Amino acid sequence: MVRAGDPAAPAPRFVGGLAFAPGTADGPAWRGFGDARFVLPRWTYARRGDLAWLTAIVDGDARTPAARDVWHGELAEVRAALAAPAAAEPPPVVAIAEADPEVWRRHIAEIRAAISAGTAAKIVAARACAVELAGPAEPAAVLRRLGERHPECTRFAIRVGGRVFLGASPERLVAVTGLEVTTDALAGSIARAGGGPDADADERAALEASAKDRGEHDLVVEAIAAGLGPLCARLDVPDRPAVRTLRNIHHLHTPVRGLLAAPRHVVEVAAALHPTPAVAGVPTRVALDWIAAREPEARGWYAAPVGWFDADGDGELVVAIRSGVLDGRHALLYAGGGIVAASDPDAELDETRVKLRALLGALGATA
Repeated sequence: MVRAGDPAAPAPRFVGGLAFAPGTADGPAWRGFGDARFVLPRWTYARRGDLAWLTAIVDGDARTPAARDVWHGELAEVRAALAAPAAAEPPPVVAIAEADPEVWRRHIAEIRAAISAGTAAKIVAARACAVELAGPAEPAAVLRRLGERHPECTRFAIRVGGRVFLGASPERLVAVTGLEVTTDALAGSIARAGGGPDADADERAALEASAKDRGEHDLVVEAIAAGLGPLCARLDVPDRPAVRTLRNIHHLHTPVRGLLAAPRHVVEVAAALHPTPAVAGVPTRVALDWIAAREPEARGWYAAPVGWFDADGDGELVVAIRSGVLDGRHALLYAGGGIVAASDPDAELDETRVKLRALLGALGATA
């Protein structure tokens, strides 16, 4: 338990997230999530190195005997949950229903036509994949498998009613600590074949040499610099991206660091960045209009900011990609790709399938 005055203890945090765009969480899969939802958990478990804290948030009546009995009972339940064996493996996958590839190809052709006409420079298209399991999946088991398979990513899970939005994101949208601000540009990717160090090196070199992927990435870096520039006294943007290698994919990655000119809440800074061209497109309004009009499944909170903030406005939000909604024995998973003039529909289709492997694998599907 946290003792008053413990300088190492993390401050209480609000946790939650936002919809990709207003109104996109109105569909059946997202019922109850709404446009934004942040909550202050009654119980929070936090760990840093060899230290761990269990924090309870109690109201002003907590000193009464009845109130003490309540939260002592809750404490016993939390301790039992922390000591309990790991959740069982997810039930077997019964069926996987992929969104129609022909619809995807038609959409990519439409986007390329819009780019040729000068209407847009990039639009990020997303597609969904429905999964049916033999029985209800325990979210903790899916999160554990995500952690085992993707330890370099940020896992998250947000429960609303009986539905859980969860995933393992490789992309930070923004983190604020005092005046320090950090974000990531993550766009442009190539599948990882898993052929060993030499194959990885060849794949990374091919990605770095790809004019198509570099152009897609540069659009994101430019948008981040334009969004953060007016808020910062200093902004450090590397001249060239590095390659970030994950389990199934390589990404072009540019970390951006800055010093805010004045204190800002992390959500305020996020509003200057979301949606980046990595999840929407350029120009933003054109891309959002296309997404709203064409994508058959509403994005809900997919590709939106999720994370935490404290009373000082410090916090961290990631981009909720490699994610999906778990509803008992059903799951709806999402993946997308940035479409530019040089995009090939079948190559982009394969890229979405690679990205879907993150959650499909955690659910036990052969992906």
